[in-house]
Amino acid sequence: MAHEWPAQRGDTGWPAGTAYPQALAEFARQRWGWDGLTVERTALVPDVMHGVVEALRVVTEAGDAVVVNCPVYPPFYEFVAHAGRRIVKAPLSAAELTAVAGLAQQYGVRVVADEIHAPVVAGGARFVPYLSVPGAENGLSLMSASKGWNLAGLRGGLLVAGPAAAGDLVHVPFGVSVSTSHLGVIAHTAAFRDGGEWLDALLTGLDENRRLLAEHLPAIRYQHGQATYLAWLDCRALGLGDDPATVFLESGRVALNSGLAFGTGGVGHVRLNLATAPELITEAVRRLTSAVG
Repeated sequence: MAHEWPAQRGDTGWPAGTAYPQALAEFARQRWGWDGLTVERTALVPDVMHGVVEALRVVTEAGDAVVVNCPVYPPFYEFVAHAGRRIVKAPLSAAELTAVAGLAQQYGVRVVADEIHAPVVAGGARFVPYLSVPGAENGLSLMSASKGWNLAGLRGGLLVAGPAAAGDLVHVPFGVSVSTSHLGVIAHTAAFRDGGEWLDALLTGLDENRRLLAEHLPAIRYQHGQATYLAWLDCRALGLGDDPATVFLESGRVALNSGLAFGTGGVGHVRLNLATAPELITEAVRRLTSAVG
């Protein structure tokens, strides 16, 4: 029997049911060995960034300080500020998640973890869900399939609570969950449930692109990341100033994200998207080399 799309059934109403968190829970068991994600401790949110804001409204008050690890995705600064919270920048450290959770418990800090890139791991790496480590019981996590399966245009995320934070979910306004895209929920559910083979092919391709980038870059420092399809490039040794992205665009016609927008630690850096064909990575590296040669 041919597959029937929701629109063909007239199924374009409000999001409903638990298929999405059930699919994510099964994905977490299979991919991460984590069986602690339960449907009862999830709430639908329109997308991860709006979910972060709702989580902050649950665990903080207006004017409270929110620590943001930087350099980080630029919208974090804007969304947190618009929520009426103060931003405290804290550059990323190499501390293990269990140490972070322990310190958070000791000092009464609530952790809201953006784990939207969780499915996108490099070969040999393993994602560790924040809520799976000791001490993270009162934490909150945001997840979705948008990064692993390129579904950003089909909005839908899940706010996941640790066992001690389950009661927080009742404070998420009803209007937040029903504002989530019904078709987005269907797409994210299908990705987690049936998209494993496609994801594996993607991860293999990203590993190859990381190898290409590392082999052929000019005098730019690049350390293989363990996750995401994004490469953080340190260009400070090239003498291109605070914003090398401008030089690469003007001289090499390569459009990169400027590191400045990512906050503390972004000076002299650029971000490159690896989620493309190997031929484009090769051409981008050729142009980068030409721009500084």
